[in-house]
Formats: sequence, structure tokens, C-alpha cells
Amino acid sequence: MSTAGEVLIGLTMAIGLVGVIVPVLPGLLLIAGAAVVWAIAEGTAVAWSAAIAIVAVLALGTYLKYRVPGRALKNQQVSTRTWVLVAVGGIAGFFVIPIIGAVLGVVVGCYAGEWLTYRGHGPAWDSTKRVLVGVGKGMALEFLAGIVAIGLWLGAVIAS
Repeated sequence: MSTAGEVLIGLTMAIGLVGVIVPVLPGLLLIAGAAVVWAIAEGTAVAWSAAIAIVAVLALGTYLKYRVPGRALKNQQVSTRTWVLVAVGGIAGFFVIPIIGAVLGVVVGCYAGEWLTYRGHGPAWDSTKRVLVGVGKGMALEFLAGIVAIGLWLGAVIAS
């Protein structure tokens, strides 16, 4: 693959990493797709080994993104209603105020769901903060998986 092709693959991976933070883009999926396209173009054992390792790291990152915070939030007994309001708030917020609105919508949706559960500001806000920390941990794990995957790709590019 040409240097221009590798730059394009790298840019696609970087956009995928941004997609982890900005939930409009399919972050890890972009990184995995770029790695597979690169492996097809390269056609070498090193490229295919790297692509397989990248997909495995991203699959593990996706699993951990839900598993680690999910366990803590399950212990907190966050209701299905709260999760629905989090999703609706995030989607609605994105369309009202692009990008930052998604984050604000998630916070408002979470608070609304927890307020309906606890019927008071103090307990609802405390629970909302715990939910947001859990979601943040999940995003951090996903971001770390993306960084490791891109590092694997860079190592393979340098090696070939």
C-alpha cells in the first residue's frame, strides 16, 4: 500500500477514535474496518495478523465498555426507565444542540429517570452522578481499546 493509502487508513482510524467520544460516529467499528481494508490491501501475514489482533482488542474493548460499568450500575439498580430516558435525552439533545447537546441530553435524561425513581433532587442527583461515572468508565475503556488498536496498526505498518 502506498504512503497516501496508509495516511488515509490512519485518518480513518483517528476519526474512529473521535467517534468514541462523539457518539455520532461508529468509533471502534471504523477502526476495525480500516484495519481490515488495510490488511486486504497489504495482503501480508503481518498485516492480517495485525488486523486479527486489532479486531480482537476492539471486541474486548466493546465487551468491557458494557460489562465493567454495567455490573456497578446493576448493583445500583438503575431502572430501565432511566436508561430509556438517557437514550432519548442523548438523541434529542444531539438534534437540538449538535454534539454537546447529546451529552447534556444524557445528563437530563438520567436525572429525570432517577428523579422519577427517588422523587427528590438529592438522591436523584447522587444517583445521576454515579451513572455518569459508570458511563464515563465505559467510554474510557472503549477509548483505551481504540488507542491500543491504532498502536498495533502503527507497529505493523512500521514492521512492514
